[in-house]
Amino acid sequence: MLPFIACAGIAALMAGLMARDIWRERQAWGVAVHRMVLPVPAAALLAGRHGFRGRPSAPYTLVEFGDYECSPCRRSQEPLRALLANHQGRLRLDFRQNPLVAIHRHAREAALAAESARAAERFWPVHDAVFGTDLSRRGAVADVLRRAAVVPNTIKAQRQLRADGALARRLGVDGTPTFVLCRPDGRVLRLRDLEDVDRLVE
Repeated sequence: MLPFIACAGIAALMAGLMARDIWRERQAWGVAVHRMVLPVPAAALLAGRHGFRGRPSAPYTLVEFGDYECSPCRRSQEPLRALLANHQGRLRLDFRQNPLVAIHRHAREAALAAESARAAERFWPVHDAVFGTDLSRRGAVADVLRRAAVVPNTIKAQRQLRADGALARRLGVDGTPTFVLCRPDGRVLRLRDLEDVDRLVE
């Protein structure tokens, strides 16, 4: 009988410790989420936006601030597709231009090309093609636009780059890729990494 009582006591102790650890983990996650919240409503980020990747009516919007010449941005494209597949119908993707022109000489040209394609409703094919192109090759960006049958629209493209740049400064975006998540409750969270998406999309 005594061994049984001892085992029961140990089991109760272990259960208590596990419950305490779970509670602490949830508390820590709650604090982390609170620190991610940005002082801007989702409506301000998404006003006038269309042509998302994923279901247009998805309740969560993942926004990437990216640079087409940024190696980490290029590497993030496959994980982004996987996230959209895993959260199909719940998550959509928007891309905002943040070319780091001080270190990437071809980034602005690529961003203007992509925004010309957006104006022609051909954004995502050109976006993918630019990320898959060696931008240091002469005429690389022009070749992408020609293959996509997109005519450069400098005025609209420059206007969008200015708007994206202003938004990036407002949110304190200083590197690429930077990801923010617009939630159905109107909050905008700046993510630490893409792994946060799985914990935040319900």
